[in-house]
Amino acid sequence: TPMLAYVFPTLVARLGCEDLDGIAHLPEVMRPDPEQKPVELSRPVEESEEVRLQLAQFVAALLKRCNNNQIYSYVDEATGLLRAQAMDPFHEVKFFACETMIAFCYNHAEMLLHFT
Repeated sequence: TPMLAYVFPTLVARLGCEDLDGIAHLPEVMRPDPEQKPVELSRPVEESEEVRLQLAQFVAALLKRCNNNQIYSYVDEATGLLRAQAMDPFHEVKFFACETMIAFCYNHAEMLLHFT
């Protein structure tokens, strides 16, 4: 639907998940090994924990309502959103992200094969 073309980029910008690892600006030879990836965001783009929790609930509702055809074009954005939320310093956002990630992986497993 045309709404998704606006919603996903807005959520990606709002949650700051364009470059979660902080290495997009580095040349390939200077990038750290994958096992050295960060596990928690030090300073989320959105400062309010309550707003981040509401955004997590919105992302969960959005992903729950999208079918495979709708989510196909935005699978990288969706996984980035879930990863950013799982790295959130607020424990309730992390918990909600993990619940959403379980449902997303269960419902869209065939699309996620390149992430393994």
